[in-house]
Amino acid sequence: KKEELLSKFFGYFVGEGRLYERYSKRGLHQRRLGFTFGIDEQEIINDCKSICKQLFKKELLTYKEKSSKKCISLYMDLNKELFSMIKDELVLNKYSEKYIRTLALTHKVPDLILNGNKKIFTSFLTTYFDSEGTVGRIIGVTTISKQLSDGVCYVLRKLGIQYSYSTMPPNPKHKLVHRRHTITIGLNGFEQFSKEIGMMQQSALQK
Repeated sequence: KKEELLSKFFGYFVGEGRLYERYSKRGLHQRRLGFTFGIDEQEIINDCKSICKQLFKKELLTYKEKSSKKCISLYMDLNKELFSMIKDELVLNKYSEKYIRTLALTHKVPDLILNGNKKIFTSFLTTYFDSEGTVGRIIGVTTISKQLSDGVCYVLRKLGIQYSYSTMPPNPKHKLVHRRHTITIGLNGFEQFSKEIGMMQQSALQK
């Protein structure tokens, strides 16, 4: 049960999560876990809150983004042990610095998922695609982390779900400074994806 909850938490984190440490003149001031979701994603927000409360025995607090009325941010302060556990599992070591604010570029699929069973795979992919994916006639997800896209592709292959992978170079003209990696579930994999993984956006999957 705990491994499945962790798998779901990991999916939300690599989709919309971040870690950061704040420093004051006196040194370390704060360690924090945060998420940002669309204001219309209330079901996903409630699920993420429930998972974190079960795992960490703490509530995710909510505040509305000042820069965007379409987003809601969740956060909780962490002790050193929890912060280190999440960072070690989900953040690439080469980006670990004294001052850290994790970005999508630093995310990876943790070993718990890569070495897991079918239930672990589906728990992780459900929350990852819920938080980061787009649903229409096809299902797609884009990340700027090559390691994350490689891990997601590995898990999809283990489940026997057909997908396509594409990559686009940086485009400074449009302020896209990192290479983008896109995973698409087309008609050949759509039915299997819906059956094995599903999403909270079930109505979209059924169209």
